[in-house]
Amino acid sequence: MRKKSNESKWSTIVFLSAVVTFFMVSSSLADNLWEGDESNEWTTPGNWSLGHVPDWGDGWIVVSNAGTVNCDTSLGSAGWAQYLWEACDTTDTTIEFNLGPESAGQHFGTSKQYVIGSSPGYTSTTNLNSGDLKIGMGSAGDRRLYLQGTGTAVFNASGNSYLFHRGMRIGQTAGGTGIFTLSDNARHETWGDIWIGNQGTGTLNIEGGSFDILGGTYLDVGVFNDGQLIVTGGQLNITAGSLLLGDEPGVTGTLTISAGRVNPKYITAGLDGNGIINVNGGELWTNNWIALGSIQSAGVGGTGTLNVSGGHVACGSSSLVIGEATDGAGGGHGILNQTGGLIGIYSNNSSLILGEIDGATPAQSAEVNLLGGETYSWAPPLVNMGWVNIDGGKLHMNFYKIQDLGGPSVIESMITAGQIKGADTDTDPSNFRIRVEQDSENPFGDKTYMVQYPIPACESRVFPNLYPYEENVTLKTNETTNIEYTIMNYGESESFN
Repeated sequence: MRKKSNESKWSTIVFLSAVVTFFMVSSSLADNLWEGDESNEWTTPGNWSLGHVPDWGDGWIVVSNAGTVNCDTSLGSAGWAQYLWEACDTTDTTIEFNLGPESAGQHFGTSKQYVIGSSPGYTSTTNLNSGDLKIGMGSAGDRRLYLQGTGTAVFNASGNSYLFHRGMRIGQTAGGTGIFTLSDNARHETWGDIWIGNQGTGTLNIEGGSFDILGGTYLDVGVFNDGQLIVTGGQLNITAGSLLLGDEPGVTGTLTISAGRVNPKYITAGLDGNGIINVNGGELWTNNWIALGSIQSAGVGGTGTLNVSGGHVACGSSSLVIGEATDGAGGGHGILNQTGGLIGIYSNNSSLILGEIDGATPAQSAEVNLLGGETYSWAPPLVNMGWVNIDGGKLHMNFYKIQDLGGPSVIESMITAGQIKGADTDTDPSNFRIRVEQDSENPFGDKTYMVQYPIPACESRVFPNLYPYEENVTLKTNETTNIEYTIMNYGESESFN
C-alpha cells in the first residue's frame, strides 16, 4: 500500500488569442511565440515572435493554433528551451520532431516543463519520430511532461526515438483526455512518477519498444479519474517501484496485457478505488508481491481483480495476496479469476493468500476462481477467508496438484484453511500427506478430485509433468478424508529430468 502525497492539482488554462496564462511559472525572460509567417519549419527564425529560433535565453516557447510545425534538426540545430507549451483552441496543433542524436548535437530539450494543452473539441499532438528529446534537464523545479487541457492531448514516440523526462501526468485536467503511445523501437526513460488519469482521463499504450521507470518511483493508473495502461507489445520495466491501479473511491485503473512484458517490483490493484488487471497474453512478472484489494484511507478500502485468460503471471519473490489489510485501518476486496494461461508463485514459502490479516485487522473479502489454466504455488494456499474454487483449472502446490474431474457445471468450493497440507516435516520426508475436505457449507454435494503428487527428488522446483502417482478421491458432503501416502525415497542419485 502507498500513501499518496499532497501534490497540488492544477488544471486551469486561459486562452486569450495566442496568449496563455499558465498557473505555475512566471518567467522574467521574454516568451517566444510561434507565428508561422514564413513556413511551417521550426528552425526558420522568421516564424517566431522574437525573430530567432527558441533557445535558453527565452521564457515560455508557445506553439498555439499552429497546424503542423516541423522540427527537423537536419535543417539546423533545434537546441534547448526553458519551457515549452503546445496549445490549441481554434485549430488543432501538431509538432513533428524529426531529430538527430544528442551525440551529434541534433537533439532537443527543455530545462523545465513540456506542456501539451488543448481546449474542448481540439487536439494538440506531439510526434517524436526520431532522435532524442529530453525534458526537465534543469537542476530544480517542476520538470514534468504534462498532457492536459479540456480537449485531447497526445504524445506519440515511434521509430528509434528516445524520450527522457522527470515525471509525467497523462490526463491532468478535468474534462480532458491524455493519450501517450510508445511504438516500434522507441525508448522511454524517467526518474519521476507517472500518473495516468489525474483530474481527466488518461491512457498509456505500449505497442513496442521499451518503457522504463527508473529509481524508486511508481506508475499510478487511475488516480482521481479513470486511467488505462494497455500493453500490446514491447516491455514496461519499473526497476524498484510500484505499479498502482485504482486510487480513489469511484475511480478505475485498468492494466490490460495481450502481448509483451510488464515487469514492476510490486503491484497493488484497488487502493480505495477499483483496480483491474487483465492478462490475455504476454507476461506480467513482478520482482515481489501482487496485492489485489488494498486500503489507502482508514475505513474505505478498494477492490482488486486479476483476470487471467492467457499468458503468464509470475510473483518472483513473494506471494499473491487476494485481499490485503493494514492494521487499524481495514482492508480491501480481492478477486482472482483464471480461465487460461499460467500463474506462478515461485518463491520459497510463498503462496496464494486469501484474506490477509495484519495484526488484528482482516481484509474485507477474498475469492479465487480457477476455471481453466494452471496455477503453481510453492506453499499451500493460506486461506483466512473465502474459498479457492476449482472448476476446470488446476492448482499445483508444493509438489501436489488438485484437479477438478467434473461434477456440476458451476463454481465448486473446495479448499478452506488447513485443508491442504504439503510434506509433513514431523515425519520421514518420504511421507507426504494431503488432507482434502468437503466443508458443510459446500452446496454441491459429492465431488471427485484427482490428487497427484511427485517423488521427493523433485522438491527443488515444481515440474508440471512429473506426477507419477495419482489417485481419485470422492468426498461426500460433510465428510473429511485424510490420505496418507508413503512414497519410496529414490535419493538424490536418481535423475527425473
